[in-house]
Amino acid sequence: MRVLNIGFGIAVSMSFLSGACTVDPRLAFDDVVQQSGEALRGDNGLSLNGLSLNGLSLNGRTGDVLGEGAGNLFEVPLDGLYINQIGRSGVGFDGVGTNQVGVSGAGTSGVSMTGIGLTGAEPGTIGAAGEGDDSFDRFSVNGFYLHGFGENGLTVAGAPLREVGLDGLTINGSFGVRRNASDGAGPVDFEPAREDALEVALYHLVGCALGEGESAKITASDGTVRIYQGLRGLAPEWRRSSLSREGEGRVLACLASSPVASQGVALNAEQELNLSLLLHYLVECALAPEQMVTIYAGDGTTAQYAGAMGLAAEWQTEALSEAGMGKVSACVAARTNGLGQTVSLSLRHPELETSPVEAELFSVHEGAFWGRLFGPDQHIEACVVSGGGLSGRVCAESEDCGFLIAGDCAEVCADYDPVNGYSRCGADGATEVINTFLNLGTRVTFGDGNLCVVDDDGGLHCWGANQCGQLADGTTIFRDRPVFVEELGHEVAEAAMGALHACARQRDGELYCWGHNGYGQLGQGGGLQWQRPVRVLGDVATFAIGDTHSCAVKTDGSAWCWGNNESGQAGVQGKGPVETPSPVSGLDAGVARLAASTTAKHTCAVMGDGGVSCWGDNAHGQLGDGSRRHRNRPTPISTDDRGQPFGEVTDMCAAGAYSCARKADGSLWCWGFDVNARPHLVADDVAPESLACGEWHACFVKHDGDVWCFGRNEHGQLGRDTEGRSDFVPAPVEGVDKVSFVNAGRTHTCATRGDGRLFCWGTDPGHEQSLFPVELSSTPIEIEIDLDQ
Repeated sequence: MRVLNIGFGIAVSMSFLSGACTVDPRLAFDDVVQQSGEALRGDNGLSLNGLSLNGLSLNGRTGDVLGEGAGNLFEVPLDGLYINQIGRSGVGFDGVGTNQVGVSGAGTSGVSMTGIGLTGAEPGTIGAAGEGDDSFDRFSVNGFYLHGFGENGLTVAGAPLREVGLDGLTINGSFGVRRNASDGAGPVDFEPAREDALEVALYHLVGCALGEGESAKITASDGTVRIYQGLRGLAPEWRRSSLSREGEGRVLACLASSPVASQGVALNAEQELNLSLLLHYLVECALAPEQMVTIYAGDGTTAQYAGAMGLAAEWQTEALSEAGMGKVSACVAARTNGLGQTVSLSLRHPELETSPVEAELFSVHEGAFWGRLFGPDQHIEACVVSGGGLSGRVCAESEDCGFLIAGDCAEVCADYDPVNGYSRCGADGATEVINTFLNLGTRVTFGDGNLCVVDDDGGLHCWGANQCGQLADGTTIFRDRPVFVEELGHEVAEAAMGALHACARQRDGELYCWGHNGYGQLGQGGGLQWQRPVRVLGDVATFAIGDTHSCAVKTDGSAWCWGNNESGQAGVQGKGPVETPSPVSGLDAGVARLAASTTAKHTCAVMGDGGVSCWGDNAHGQLGDGSRRHRNRPTPISTDDRGQPFGEVTDMCAAGAYSCARKADGSLWCWGFDVNARPHLVADDVAPESLACGEWHACFVKHDGDVWCFGRNEHGQLGRDTEGRSDFVPAPVEGVDKVSFVNAGRTHTCATRGDGRLFCWGTDPGHEQSLFPVELSSTPIEIEIDLDQ
């Protein structure tokens, strides 16, 4: 027998609403709504597979590109770098060109593009191959000799490249651009890696030869047509006809005066964009918010990159230090995502300040990262915190990102700090370690009428009222015993129930819903109900569901809602049902938590900075904006009832007529109840993640583990023998202690102790039959539920 042990790995939800539902035939698990659109790039939108960042490879081909003597990115300051400068009066802009120092593939620790360089001749060599005078016979771009002589010389239908126009060229084939084979066997087609290098060479040739506004259309071997833009206009005749001797001299001078040509390496447009993204992450990790660097792009424009974390501030004006290499490497690795989706992160390191708000909002410890992306020994190691994390991130627990997976952090790291996480990790005891914390829902919610429990293995079990299929068992039959939801397997992270529908988030961020869909609260468009789970949305970090609407926070911090919008609770213009997930106006980033409940027709969002915005029904002042007006757009709560700024919120709950919030200092504030239309101080010393809003009563846990409640008490839900009397002054509940968290429904309250034991009081919430095996009263009583019945 497996007895219900409700601990931090357990999620419980209850719901009640009498009514009938019409059976809809579409009940299959595969009847899903797929969300389109590619993943956004944000806090960790890098794809670092095999140490590759969006097409740029960190130390992926040591020495392949520039050979000996090339500089390294970490050996020069970031400020003043430039990219792909072509012949600007023979010199670059102020600073050292990135193509000289490894960002495009230099030396032992630069960033290399696979396939660029190493084309059979030493890149950047002048006078090493070919015949003739100081012409293209003796000058290479990415290792190619453009007269067609010598190894890797370029030819078109047997003629040197200089004798045909650039516009309309094709690569490979009898009449395309080919290269001379090293064995003297004649022209051969380009294999993919060398074709990439050729494209970069053509990019620079066209840039030097043609003027602004001119272009050359060149077809790749796979049929892709690429447009190469002119810039300098030094040999415009080469667009349609052969290159003149005068034009040849000017183009040669253009290439020779460019650092990219003298080093034999250049970037194409796509690679330059990838490099820009990489620099964005490097600068943010290294420099402080007040620091800025200027980078010069290949088209002559400049871009400024702002710092954010300040882990290696010296890199702005001098070489990167040894310690800085470790911290920046760990930072970039920690912000990497194997699946390319955007995830909001809290990065922890002793040098990174973590506010109390951030520490509590981002409370799920995912893992730790350390290693080197610079220097001869390139590697990144990662460990995962047992039970933590979002499997969609992958990098802390899977080798898909090219990292060395060390295992459980508790086993491979020697030191641990409650705020910053692990240190002295791996065989070498690395101290430059970045820990990651995620903002994922661990909330437990109760309503009335039915009950769902997520067990310690991630399995979902439901029983009770089922008139709309809200138990996900394929029927509308009342269940007096737990029924395992087979379709979701053992992958459920949290569950919640609305009036007649329910939802569950899986560990990989997939959100499924089932039950009544009369208002579109399942996100499936038309149809009255689904008796089995259907997929609604992916990349979900946490969610909340109200009476007849549902909302979710995606891993990128954006808020989405769907369902009933009569009072504006879906955050969308108009009052009609919102039948598919829709973005909440103004909340496209930065959302950390959502608050709603079985009885709520409004929604609140806690932002990453501790601010609060609410929208929907406001008849009782439950939006906290000082009015009684319904809102269909998030409205910030700017001040409390004393006129003081309101913020630094870490937890919230919401019910039909009121809302409550806990601040980082442990104070509890509530509004609504037809009493206060702005936040009013209720209590102090409240523990994190311990609020519960019933229909007309609320409870919380203090730091000493005691439960306190206030509000109406018709059913004994306050845990006091004063049924029928309301008491809006919080008082402790006798008979239960050492509580971890608490939940409140319409008629009852339940508390979970630190040892997992469950205690409840009030009136049994069952609609047709009792849900609990014992009778409830105003005195807390222990509840045992057998999940294996």
